[in-house]
Amino acid sequence: MRGKAQLLALLAIFLAFSFFFYLSIAQEAMNSSQNLTTNENSSEQSASTNLVSENSTSQKSVNSSNTSFSEFTQLNESNSTEENGTNENVSTSSTQISQTTEIIAKPKISLKLSTDKSRITRGENFLLRVFVSNEGNANATNVKVTVDLPKGFSTDTLEKVCNVIEVNSSCELEFSVKSDLSTQLGENEIKVRASYE
Repeated sequence: MRGKAQLLALLAIFLAFSFFFYLSIAQEAMNSSQNLTTNENSSEQSASTNLVSENSTSQKSVNSSNTSFSEFTQLNESNSTEENGTNENVSTSSTQISQTTEIIAKPKISLKLSTDKSRITRGENFLLRVFVSNEGNANATNVKVTVDLPKGFSTDTLEKVCNVIEVNSSCELEFSVKSDLSTQLGENEIKVRASYE
Protein backbone atom coordinates (compact mmCIF):
# COMPACT_ATOMS: atom_id res chain seq x y z
CA MET A 1 0.00 0.00 0.00
CA ARG A 2 2.83 2.38 0.90
CA GLY A 3 4.58 1.64 -2.42
CA LYS A 4 1.42 2.53 -4.35
CA ALA A 5 1.11 5.82 -2.43
CA GLN A 6 4.72 6.71 -3.28
CA LEU A 7 4.15 5.73 -6.89
CA LEU A 8 1.01 7.91 -7.03
CA ALA A 9 2.94 10.82 -5.48
CA LEU A 10 5.69 10.44 -8.09
CA LEU A 11 3.06 10.23 -10.80
CA ALA A 12 1.43 13.44 -9.54
CA ILE A 13 4.81 15.22 -9.59
CA PHE A 14 5.48 13.90 -13.11
CA LEU A 15 2.05 15.11 -14.29
CA ALA A 16 2.61 18.56 -12.79
CA PHE A 17 6.05 18.80 -14.42
CA SER A 18 4.63 17.64 -17.78
CA PHE A 19 1.78 20.14 -17.54
CA PHE A 20 4.13 23.09 -16.89
CA PHE A 21 6.48 21.86 -19.64
CA TYR A 22 3.60 21.92 -22.15
CA LEU A 23 2.56 25.37 -20.91
CA SER A 24 6.08 26.69 -21.49
CA ILE A 25 6.09 25.25 -25.04
CA ALA A 26 2.70 26.85 -25.68
CA GLN A 27 3.96 30.19 -24.34
CA GLU A 28 6.97 30.03 -26.70
CA ALA A 29 4.60 29.33 -29.61
CA MET A 30 2.52 32.38 -28.63
CA ASN A 31 5.61 34.58 -28.25
CA SER A 32 6.85 33.62 -31.70
CA SER A 33 3.44 34.38 -33.22
CA GLN A 34 3.53 37.88 -31.66
CA ASN A 35 6.49 38.68 -33.93
CA LEU A 36 4.39 38.44 -37.11
CA THR A 37 5.43 40.98 -39.73
CA THR A 38 2.92 43.16 -41.49
CA ASN A 39 3.25 45.88 -44.08
CA GLU A 40 3.87 49.43 -42.87
CA ASN A 41 0.21 50.45 -43.29
CA SER A 42 -1.06 47.77 -40.92
CA SER A 43 -0.85 48.71 -37.26
CA GLU A 44 -2.91 46.08 -35.58
CA GLN A 45 -2.95 42.34 -35.60
CA SER A 46 -4.54 39.73 -33.56
CA ALA A 47 -3.85 36.08 -33.25
CA SER A 48 -5.26 33.24 -31.24
CA THR A 49 -3.65 29.96 -30.30
CA ASN A 50 -5.71 27.05 -28.98
CA LEU A 51 -4.13 23.99 -27.36
CA VAL A 52 -6.61 21.13 -27.05
CA SER A 53 -6.60 17.43 -26.06
CA GLU A 54 -8.98 15.07 -24.27
CA ASN A 55 -9.55 15.90 -20.53
CA SER A 56 -9.67 19.52 -19.36
CA THR A 57 -7.31 20.61 -16.57
CA SER A 58 -6.46 24.33 -16.99
CA GLN A 59 -7.23 27.53 -18.85
CA LYS A 60 -5.11 30.68 -19.32
CA SER A 61 -5.67 33.97 -21.20
CA VAL A 62 -3.15 36.67 -22.11
CA ASN A 63 -4.16 40.05 -23.60
CA SER A 64 -1.92 42.77 -25.06
CA SER A 65 -2.83 46.00 -26.86
CA ASN A 66 -2.77 44.54 -30.36
CA THR A 67 -2.85 40.79 -29.89
CA SER A 68 -4.94 38.46 -27.79
CA PHE A 69 -4.20 34.82 -27.12
CA SER A 70 -6.09 32.04 -25.40
CA GLU A 71 -4.75 28.63 -24.53
CA PHE A 72 -6.36 25.46 -23.25
CA THR A 73 -4.25 22.46 -22.22
CA GLN A 74 -5.79 19.14 -21.33
CA LEU A 75 -4.18 15.91 -20.10
CA ASN A 76 -5.38 12.32 -20.42
CA GLU A 77 -4.35 9.56 -17.98
CA SER A 78 -4.48 5.86 -18.82
CA ASN A 79 -3.48 2.62 -17.05
CA SER A 80 -1.44 -0.16 -18.63
CA THR A 81 -0.50 -3.66 -17.44
CA GLU A 82 2.90 -5.24 -18.16
CA GLU A 83 3.22 -8.93 -19.17
CA ASN A 84 4.86 -9.93 -15.89
CA GLY A 85 1.57 -9.22 -14.10
CA THR A 86 2.42 -6.01 -12.22
CA ASN A 87 0.12 -3.02 -12.52
CA GLU A 88 1.75 0.31 -13.22
CA ASN A 89 0.16 3.75 -13.66
CA VAL A 90 1.43 5.38 -16.84
CA SER A 91 0.60 8.96 -17.78
CA THR A 92 0.22 10.04 -21.38
CA SER A 93 -0.73 13.41 -22.78
CA SER A 94 -1.47 14.81 -26.21
CA THR A 95 -1.61 18.38 -27.43
CA GLN A 96 -3.00 19.82 -30.65
CA ILE A 97 -1.89 23.32 -31.66
CA SER A 98 -3.75 25.51 -34.14
CA GLN A 99 -3.19 29.17 -34.94
CA THR A 100 -5.30 31.84 -36.64
CA THR A 101 -3.94 35.23 -37.65
CA GLU A 102 -6.15 38.16 -38.60
CA ILE A 103 -4.70 41.42 -39.91
CA ILE A 104 -6.83 44.50 -39.34
CA ALA A 105 -7.66 46.60 -42.43
CA LYS A 106 -6.00 50.04 -42.66
CA PRO A 107 -6.27 53.04 -45.00
CA LYS A 108 -3.44 53.83 -47.43
CA ILE A 109 -3.26 57.51 -48.38
CA SER A 110 -1.59 58.91 -51.51
CA LEU A 111 -1.30 62.52 -52.68
CA LYS A 112 -1.30 64.08 -56.16
CA LEU A 113 -0.65 67.79 -56.67
CA SER A 114 -1.45 70.14 -59.52
CA THR A 115 -1.57 73.90 -60.10
CA ASP A 116 -3.70 75.96 -62.43
CA LYS A 117 -0.54 77.73 -63.74
CA SER A 118 2.82 76.25 -64.60
CA ARG A 119 4.60 79.65 -64.47
CA ILE A 120 3.84 82.71 -62.39
CA THR A 121 5.35 86.14 -61.96
CA ARG A 122 5.91 87.86 -58.64
CA GLY A 123 2.67 89.11 -57.15
CA GLU A 124 0.46 86.57 -58.99
CA ASN A 125 -1.93 84.14 -57.32
CA PHE A 126 -2.52 80.51 -58.28
CA LEU A 127 -4.55 77.50 -57.12
CA LEU A 128 -2.83 74.46 -55.62
CA ARG A 129 -5.04 71.37 -55.95
CA VAL A 130 -4.38 68.38 -53.71
CA PHE A 131 -6.01 65.04 -54.58
CA VAL A 132 -6.01 62.75 -51.55
CA SER A 133 -6.74 59.11 -52.47
CA ASN A 134 -7.42 56.15 -50.18
CA GLU A 135 -5.97 53.00 -51.79
CA GLY A 136 -6.21 50.95 -48.59
CA ASN A 137 -8.88 48.52 -47.42
CA ALA A 138 -10.49 50.69 -44.70
CA ASN A 139 -11.95 54.19 -44.57
CA ALA A 140 -9.62 57.06 -43.61
CA THR A 141 -11.09 59.56 -41.17
CA ASN A 142 -10.04 63.07 -40.20
CA VAL A 143 -7.46 63.34 -43.01
CA LYS A 144 -5.46 66.54 -42.40
CA VAL A 145 -3.56 68.02 -45.35
CA THR A 146 -0.87 70.55 -44.43
CA VAL A 147 0.95 72.84 -46.89
CA ASP A 148 4.53 74.02 -46.26
CA LEU A 149 5.18 77.09 -48.43
CA PRO A 150 8.59 78.57 -49.28
CA LYS A 151 9.52 82.17 -48.46
CA GLY A 152 7.51 84.71 -50.43
CA PHE A 153 4.33 82.60 -50.67
CA SER A 154 1.25 82.73 -48.45
CA THR A 155 -2.20 81.17 -48.27
CA ASP A 156 -5.39 81.78 -46.32
CA THR A 157 -4.97 78.50 -44.41
CA LEU A 158 -2.07 76.05 -44.14
CA GLU A 159 -4.27 73.06 -43.20
CA LYS A 160 -7.50 71.61 -44.57
CA VAL A 161 -9.40 68.45 -43.59
CA CYS A 162 -11.23 65.69 -45.46
CA ASN A 163 -13.61 64.19 -42.88
CA VAL A 164 -13.93 60.68 -44.37
CA ILE A 165 -12.30 59.16 -47.46
CA GLU A 166 -13.86 55.80 -48.24
CA VAL A 167 -11.95 52.84 -49.73
CA ASN A 168 -10.93 53.50 -53.38
CA SER A 169 -12.21 57.09 -53.16
CA SER A 170 -10.56 60.48 -53.11
CA CYS A 171 -11.01 63.98 -51.76
CA GLU A 172 -9.98 67.17 -53.58
CA LEU A 173 -8.76 70.22 -51.68
CA GLU A 174 -7.82 73.62 -53.10
CA PHE A 175 -5.42 76.13 -51.59
CA SER A 176 -5.32 79.67 -52.95
CA VAL A 177 -1.63 80.61 -52.92
CA LYS A 178 -0.32 84.18 -53.23
CA SER A 179 3.17 85.21 -54.21
CA ASP A 180 4.64 88.54 -53.19
CA LEU A 181 7.57 90.64 -54.35
CA SER A 182 9.99 88.71 -52.08
CA THR A 183 9.27 85.43 -53.91
CA GLN A 184 12.55 83.89 -55.07
CA LEU A 185 13.02 83.71 -58.83
CA GLY A 186 13.38 80.27 -60.36
CA GLU A 187 11.82 77.02 -59.26
CA ASN A 188 10.13 76.92 -55.85
CA GLU A 189 9.08 73.78 -53.97
CA ILE A 190 5.82 73.43 -52.05
CA LYS A 191 5.66 70.51 -49.59
CA VAL A 192 2.34 68.85 -48.76
CA ARG A 193 1.80 66.37 -45.91
CA ALA A 194 -1.21 64.26 -44.98
CA SER A 195 -2.09 62.58 -41.69
CA TYR A 196 -5.17 60.57 -40.73
CA GLU A 197 -6.79 58.63 -37.92
